[in-house]
Amino acid sequence: MLAQAKERVVNDETLRNAGRVAEVEAQLATMGSFVFDLEIIKRYFGDPMANWVVQSPLYKEIVHQTRLVALQEGRLELLVHQLQGRFGELGDELLAQLQRLTAEHLTALADAVFSLQSRDELTLWLARATGAEASTQTGQNGEQQHNGQE
Repeated sequence: MLAQAKERVVNDETLRNAGRVAEVEAQLATMGSFVFDLEIIKRYFGDPMANWVVQSPLYKEIVHQTRLVALQEGRLELLVHQLQGRFGELGDELLAQLQRLTAEHLTALADAVFSLQSRDELTLWLARATGAEASTQTGQNGEQQHNGQE
């Protein structure tokens, strides 16, 4: 299918006369990269076109977001391992709370993990970290208001 589309582009007289074959090939390679493996793009369009796809802003953003997710998952996995080493099995509820933490909270917990002395302290730490977000709301005038849960 990709080969047929490329052949049509290359053989299209209107595109050739307008000098737009390379441009349309690049667009085809980019669209193809959403469906086909990069190796297939290389096979039909060559390394330069595959490299162009990899350098596109959209591709870079996808890679960046994927790395952020992987980093977050790695942080979580390491923290769970450390916490289970200190306190034993954490249970579904604590694991669910840990999975809801932001990257900033995971970093803060990584700093606090060795000062926590018990599972109860971990539970309290999690309640404070996640409760602080829930209890602070922004009022209509832009000032922060508290729900009285301090």
